[in-house]
Amino acid sequence: MIDGRVGIENKNETNINDLSVDDKDFKREKLLMIDEKRLEYRLKNLVFSQNLFNTWNRSKREFFEKYIMDIFWSDDSDKDRQFEEKMTFGRDFHTLCQRIFIGIQPFTSEDQSNGLIESSQVENLRKIYRLKKKYENTYGDRVKFFPEYKMTLDNGVFVIYDLLVLIFKDLSSSELERIDIWDWKTEGKEIREMDANSKMQTVVYLYACGEGIGKNVDKANISMHYYQPHLDNNVFVKYSEQRHKEYSEYIEKTIKEIQENRVWE
Repeated sequence: MIDGRVGIENKNETNINDLSVDDKDFKREKLLMIDEKRLEYRLKNLVFSQNLFNTWNRSKREFFEKYIMDIFWSDDSDKDRQFEEKMTFGRDFHTLCQRIFIGIQPFTSEDQSNGLIESSQVENLRKIYRLKKKYENTYGDRVKFFPEYKMTLDNGVFVIYDLLVLIFKDLSSSELERIDIWDWKTEGKEIREMDANSKMQTVVYLYACGEGIGKNVDKANISMHYYQPHLDNNVFVKYSEQRHKEYSEYIEKTIKEIQENRVWE
């Protein structure tokens, strides 16, 4: 679904922001480095992820370097190494959570005895397992789990849900009653409701769900959960028809601005 598109970035890489040209010459210098045909192709085939939108809002210059010119670099600083360690830890935890929801044992007693998995990680995974059992005990066969679910909309908006939970109205129907989006967070800082409501991830993930798999679902029956198992902190964001209208207008306006605006400053 995303073949031929550009814009899915490597979160572990750092874009170049410090250029040797003066700010006033930045636009002219950069446009000389890319021909019109290539520019049109890249703008037309962008994949609009939460990180792309964040980059566009933060710095047009960074956006151009990262998504149009494909210029990246990674340093070897302590900060960069610490970031990579956190990302590796997060990816490993997401993989173990995925195993739980597809019915594969995430770890063995031998893994524990050999020290391949920390005791704190074991407890966090038990919380995820209990979450799954709670859904099953409440909804039985009406609930379906889709971990690491990827979705691309016709307008190029792209998301990867850590977990998409679909609850159907009855066993004989394919009609959806409710959709829960779960996002696992492993960072130490506690996420607050105010933070969750203002995150670009919230905007993009709920919008994509409302336009995609949840198009025919009452938006009040779509919600997003940011869950930090190590803190047992579940921040709940409820969707609505009004929010969907606002998010749709923002996404569509921003995509149009990106594709039509040639000012990278």
